[in-house]
Amino acid sequence: MMKGKAFQWSAAEAAASDAVAQWAADGPGGAIVGFDRDGLRFAVSGGLADLNHGLPFTPDTVSRCASVTKHLLCAMVLSHPEAIALDDPLGAHLPELAPALAEVTVARALSMTGGLADTRESLSLLGLSSAAPSEAGTLMAYHARMTGLNFAAGSEVSYSNAGYRLVEEALKRRGLTLVGFVAEAINGPLGTRFAVPEHWGDPVLGLAPGYWHDGAQWQPGGQGMHLSAAGSLAASATDMARWVAALLAGQGVLSGLWDGMSAQRSLSDGTETPYGLGLYRVPLGDHVLIGHSGAQAGYRAQFLTLPEAGVGVVVLSNRDDVKALSLVLATFAALLEAPMPVPVAPGTLPTGLYVEADGPRWVEVKATSLVHMGTEEALYDGGEGWAESCSGTAPMRLRWTGAALEGSIGHAPCRLLPVGEAPLPEGLEGHWHMPEEGAVFEIRDGMVHWGIGPSRRAAPLTPLGTGRALFLMADGPARRPVCLVKTGADSLTLGLNRARAVPYVRLR
Repeated sequence: MMKGKAFQWSAAEAAASDAVAQWAADGPGGAIVGFDRDGLRFAVSGGLADLNHGLPFTPDTVSRCASVTKHLLCAMVLSHPEAIALDDPLGAHLPELAPALAEVTVARALSMTGGLADTRESLSLLGLSSAAPSEAGTLMAYHARMTGLNFAAGSEVSYSNAGYRLVEEALKRRGLTLVGFVAEAINGPLGTRFAVPEHWGDPVLGLAPGYWHDGAQWQPGGQGMHLSAAGSLAASATDMARWVAALLAGQGVLSGLWDGMSAQRSLSDGTETPYGLGLYRVPLGDHVLIGHSGAQAGYRAQFLTLPEAGVGVVVLSNRDDVKALSLVLATFAALLEAPMPVPVAPGTLPTGLYVEADGPRWVEVKATSLVHMGTEEALYDGGEGWAESCSGTAPMRLRWTGAALEGSIGHAPCRLLPVGEAPLPEGLEGHWHMPEEGAVFEIRDGMVHWGIGPSRRAAPLTPLGTGRALFLMADGPARRPVCLVKTGADSLTLGLNRARAVPYVRLR
C-alpha cells in the first residue's frame, strides 16, 4: 500500500502489455516483469529470442543484462569487508597503477565520481574496434599505463566502467570472484540461473542472441573486449525479479546490502549525487525509484524499485532500439498513478553546438535531447526555463541565459558558449601516434583518416574554435563524435564523454 491506496497492478500490466505489443512478432523482443514481496505480479513478453530458430522471447528467456551487473559486484564488496573497504585507495590493492589512479578510493571508483577513464571508450580512441578481442590481463596492463583522470576525483559524477573492472581485479587478487559470489549468494539460495561469462562467446544455457538494426535488417550484436563485472551478467527477467526482491527483503547474508548500495553518495563539496554503489535514483512524481540500466550491442536492460514498498519492474530485451528506462517508468507511472516526466519544449534551449571556454567539454542541443561529448540524454522540463536529464548516470540541469548555456553537468558547474564560425586548429596535418600503444592516425586536407585496408575510414573535421574540432568515429552500429584538442605544436588529445583526454604526439 501507499498512502492508503492500492497499487494499480492491472494498469501496470496493461502499460507493459502495450509496450511489448509494439515489437513485431518476427523481430527480436523482450519481457517486462512486475513483482512485490510476495512474488511476480505480472509477466508479459513479445517478439523473438532467436531470429534463426523463431523461438519466442518469454519472461524466462536468458538475456545479457550489461551494466545491471554492477550492483552484484557492489553487493560482493559489501559482503567482504575483511578483503576490501570502500575507503581503500585502489593502489592499496593494485600497486601497478599510476599515482593519479592509485589514489582513487574504491567508493569513488564504484560511485562514478573517481574520474577513471572508461576502458572501452579509451580503446575506441586508439582505433580499436569493439569487435577486437582482449583479455583481462592485457586490459589491466593497459590501465596501468594510464597516467591521468577525466577529472579530479570527487569533483563530478560521470559514468565509467573502469572502476568496476579495477575493483573486480582487486577482489580476484584476494581470492574472491564474481562467479563464486553469484553461485554462493544468489543461485544456490534462490534457485536462479545467473551466469557471468568472461567472454561474449562463452556458452550460456538458453542465452538469446542480441540484435541491432542497420537500417535494412537485424544484425547480431557482439563484443570482443573481455567482459568484466561492469557488464557480464546474463539472466532472465523472472530470475532478476526474484533476486532483486530477495535483496530488498535483506534476509540472512543479504542483510544490509541494499541499504549500503543505495545510500546517497556525495561529491567532495558535499553535493549529493543520484548514483550510489551499482544503483541509481530516478524521480517519478513524488516518488524516488532506485535501480540500474544496462546496454550492450543488441541488448537493453533496466530494473527499478520502490524500495520502501518492496515493489519493482524489470525489462530485458534482445533489441538495442528499446528505451528500457522509459518502459519501466511508464509501467511504474501506471502502477503508482504518478505523472511521467514532461519532455522539454523544443526551443527551451536553442539547438546547436556549444563548447566550454577551454577543455574538451562540448554539447549538441537537439529539440528534446542533448548530446554531451558523444552521449545523448533526453531532456525534461525543469520549470522556469530549466532543462533536466532526469538521469541517474548523467545528471544535467541547464538553461539558456541569452548568451550561453549555464548550469551543471554531472553536478559540476558549467558554462557553454555557442560555436560560431571558426577555422580548424593550425598544424594538424600529418600523422599522430601513441608510441606505447601502437595507435596511429593521419590528418590530411581537413579529414581524419583512421584504420587499415578495407576498414580505413575518413571523417571531416568540424571546428569548435580555440584549438578544438569534432569528427565522427564509426564502429559497427555506433557513430560517435570525437573531440580533438590541440594541446601543443606536436601534441593533441582525443576525447569522448567517458575517456576525455587520450594523448597523441606527432609522428616524425
